Amino acid sequence: PASGAGGRYDTILMEFAGGCGSLESMLDEFFAFLHSKTDFYVEADAALFAQKKARMGFPPGQAEKLLLSSFRKFPMKRLAPNDDTTQPKPKSSP
Repeated sequence: PASGAGGRYDTILMEFAGGCGSLESMLDEFFAFLHSKTDFYVEADAALFAQKKARMGFPPGQAEKLLLSSFRKFPMKRLAPNDDTTQPKPKSSP
Protein backbone atom coordinates (compact mmCIF):
# COMPACT_ATOMS: atom_id res chain seq x y z
CA PRO A 1 0.00 0.00 0.00
CA ALA A 2 1.00 3.59 -0.52
CA SER A 3 2.43 5.55 2.33
CA GLY A 4 -0.26 7.49 4.11
CA ALA A 5 -2.80 4.72 3.50
CA GLY A 6 -2.90 3.89 7.20
CA GLY A 7 -5.31 6.64 8.16
CA ARG A 8 -2.91 8.33 10.56
CA TYR A 9 -4.30 11.78 9.72
CA ASP A 10 -7.92 10.80 9.01
CA THR A 11 -9.38 12.79 11.90
CA ILE A 12 -7.53 15.97 10.99
CA LEU A 13 -8.27 15.57 7.29
CA MET A 14 -11.98 14.86 7.87
CA GLU A 15 -12.21 18.03 9.95
CA PHE A 16 -10.35 19.94 7.22
CA ALA A 17 -12.61 18.51 4.50
CA GLY A 18 -15.76 19.31 6.46
CA GLY A 19 -14.61 22.88 7.02
CA CYS A 20 -13.97 23.37 3.31
CA GLY A 21 -17.43 22.28 2.25
CA SER A 22 -16.49 20.80 -1.12
CA LEU A 23 -13.73 18.75 -2.68
CA GLU A 24 -12.77 21.61 -4.99
CA SER A 25 -12.51 24.01 -2.05
CA MET A 26 -10.46 21.48 -0.09
CA LEU A 27 -8.00 21.05 -2.97
CA ASP A 28 -7.80 24.83 -3.43
CA GLU A 29 -6.97 25.26 0.26
CA PHE A 30 -4.38 22.47 0.16
CA PHE A 31 -2.61 23.86 -2.91
CA ALA A 32 -2.81 27.42 -1.52
CA PHE A 33 -1.00 26.07 1.55
CA LEU A 34 1.66 24.41 -0.62
CA HIS A 35 2.04 27.65 -2.60
CA SER A 36 2.40 29.97 0.39
CA LYS A 37 4.12 27.80 3.01
CA THR A 38 6.35 25.38 1.09
CA ASP A 39 8.68 25.33 -1.89
CA PHE A 40 6.35 23.07 -3.90
CA TYR A 41 5.70 25.86 -6.43
CA VAL A 42 9.32 27.04 -6.57
CA GLU A 43 11.03 26.11 -9.81
CA ALA A 44 14.78 26.30 -9.98
CA ASP A 45 16.95 25.87 -13.02
CA ALA A 46 17.78 22.21 -13.66
CA ALA A 47 21.48 23.14 -13.87
CA LEU A 48 21.42 24.22 -10.22
CA PHE A 49 20.19 20.78 -9.23
CA ALA A 50 22.81 19.10 -11.40
CA GLN A 51 25.50 21.15 -9.64
CA LYS A 52 23.86 20.47 -6.25
CA LYS A 53 23.50 24.24 -5.73
CA ALA A 54 19.71 24.37 -5.49
CA ARG A 55 18.62 24.77 -1.87
CA MET A 56 14.90 24.67 -2.47
CA GLY A 57 12.28 24.03 -5.11
CA PHE A 58 12.12 21.54 -7.93
CA PRO A 59 13.54 21.25 -11.41
CA PRO A 60 11.02 22.32 -14.08
CA GLY A 61 8.09 19.90 -14.25
CA GLN A 62 9.20 17.83 -11.26
CA ALA A 63 6.53 19.10 -8.83
CA GLU A 64 3.79 18.14 -11.30
CA LYS A 65 5.34 14.70 -11.75
CA LEU A 66 5.41 14.27 -7.97
CA LEU A 67 1.76 15.27 -7.74
CA LEU A 68 0.66 12.82 -10.45
CA SER A 69 2.79 10.05 -8.96
CA SER A 70 1.06 10.52 -5.60
CA PHE A 71 -2.39 10.63 -7.24
CA ARG A 72 -1.72 7.41 -9.17
CA LYS A 73 -0.70 5.44 -6.07
CA PHE A 74 -4.40 4.90 -5.38
CA PRO A 75 -6.78 3.19 -7.82
CA MET A 76 -9.97 4.82 -9.00
CA LYS A 77 -13.12 3.44 -7.40
CA ARG A 78 -15.82 2.42 -9.83
CA LEU A 79 -19.44 3.03 -8.95
CA ALA A 80 -21.44 -0.11 -9.69
CA PRO A 81 -24.23 0.44 -12.27
CA ASN A 82 -26.95 -0.40 -9.74
CA ASP A 83 -25.40 1.65 -6.91
CA ASP A 84 -27.27 4.95 -7.08
CA THR A 85 -25.95 6.89 -4.11
CA THR A 86 -27.92 9.97 -5.10
CA GLN A 87 -31.18 8.38 -3.97
CA PRO A 88 -32.04 8.08 -0.26
CA LYS A 89 -31.94 4.56 1.12
CA PRO A 90 -35.35 3.15 2.04
CA LYS A 91 -36.00 3.12 5.75
CA SER A 92 -36.48 -0.29 7.28
CA SER A 93 -39.68 -0.70 9.20
CA PRO A 94 -39.46 -1.89 12.84
